[in-house]
Order: sequence, then structure tokens, then C-alpha cells
Amino acid sequence: MPKVMRVNVGGRRRLVSVAVVVALLVSMPRLAVAQPAATAPLDGRIQELVDAGVLLGTPGGDLQLDRVIQSGEFITMIERVLRTPASSGQRLGTGASGTQSDKWIRAYAWSRMVWQRALQAWARVRQIWFSLRYRRAEDQPWGLARSHWMSAGLRDAYLESGLIDLSFKPMQALGGSEAIDLILAAAGYSGEVAAARAQMSDAAPDEARRIVCYQHNMERLMQYAGRPVTRKDAALMVWLLREQHLGAS
Repeated sequence: MPKVMRVNVGGRRRLVSVAVVVALLVSMPRLAVAQPAATAPLDGRIQELVDAGVLLGTPGGDLQLDRVIQSGEFITMIERVLRTPASSGQRLGTGASGTQSDKWIRAYAWSRMVWQRALQAWARVRQIWFSLRYRRAEDQPWGLARSHWMSAGLRDAYLESGLIDLSFKPMQALGGSEAIDLILAAAGYSGEVAAARAQMSDAAPDEARRIVCYQHNMERLMQYAGRPVTRKDAALMVWLLREQHLGAS
């Protein structure tokens, strides 16, 4: 009978296995140094607020956009927008003819100047009273130390903007309907909301907000009504306020 040739298949398999292991070991450093995942670019509106110093993050740069925002944080963002110089207002000019129309314009300009000075004097009185009342460190408004980062913004919102009172709770999570009210008040439309509510006594509270928002091209605010507001939501709402405040397109 013919002799059968035996091939050392097991040895070849072992050689192939060793070669594969060596190849994997050689390629492991390259796999370990994988390229970092590209981070998605920020929404242009949010980036605008970051560049303007309205929206701040942690020292490490984390904006925490998915975290539910606190009421005091939202007020602070609003105050940063309101401290930004607004677009140039209407200039009241008069001709040289001295017509009755020109006299009315001058009378209006004078009365407006007097009213503004009266408001400034009253604001100064309120600031002095506020400072005297809360001179002691242990007796601070809203339960915050004077050195707390929210303190200055809340103080301005109370004394100058009139957005909050001393019962305001800065550490509470912010709801969408409350946030809409604050934005509309900061834009100067709180009186319109109150008037709409008085005329729609039987309607849901959000209906008055909706009417005012549509009147001033801020209907996008209504998508946040009735739900918690994240920092991303808050930034987009504040961006609308900034658009109104600066007169941007």
C-alpha cells in the first residue's frame, strides 16, 4: 500500500496564530491613539451669548446645557442682557419754525426728561434703603451671601428692573411659564400681559402670554410653557430678549 504523507497542520496553525497576535500587538498603539470624537458646534445663538458674556459655564468650560436652570441663574442672564447698551432710541428733533407741533415735541421731551430724573432719584433712594437694611452679612436678601455670584444680578433685578421682589426664590428650578413672564416683563410687556388676563378672565393663563408673544414676534417662547427649563432653553429664551433689546433683526 502507498505511504501516506502527513503534514504538520497543527504547527502551521500555531505559526499563523502567533503571527496574528504579533500583528495585533503592533497595531494596538495606533488603536489606542484614536482621534477624539468631534464635538458638535454650538447653536449660533448660544455661541453669541457666550461671546457676549451672558451665558457662562464652569471654569472648565462646561455650559451644562442639559441641566434644569435655577430661577436666580435665569434672572442673572436677563440682567446681563439688560446691562448691554440698547439700540439707539428715537431722537426728538424740532425745526426752527416754532410751529405748534414743535412746541408739543419740546414739551414732551421736557416732561420725559423730568420723569426720567425722578425715576433715577427714586432708584437712588431704594438703593440707599437696600444697603442700610442689608448692611449686616447675616441678614441678606434671598438667603444669599453678599459674595454669592447671583447676588449682584438679583439686586439689580429688584432695585432697577423691578423683575423680582424679596420673596423671590433663586434656588428653585425654573418653570417655562414663569420664565416667559420674566422675559416679557424684562422686554417691557408685563402690562400687556396683565391687561390681556383681565380681559380673558376665563381663559387659561398661558393664553394671555400667547397673545402678547405673538404681538411682539416672540411666539417661540410659548414652546417652553408648562415644563422645566434647561440651561439651553433659557439661553434661547434670553437670546430672544437680547434680539428685542438690541433691536437686532
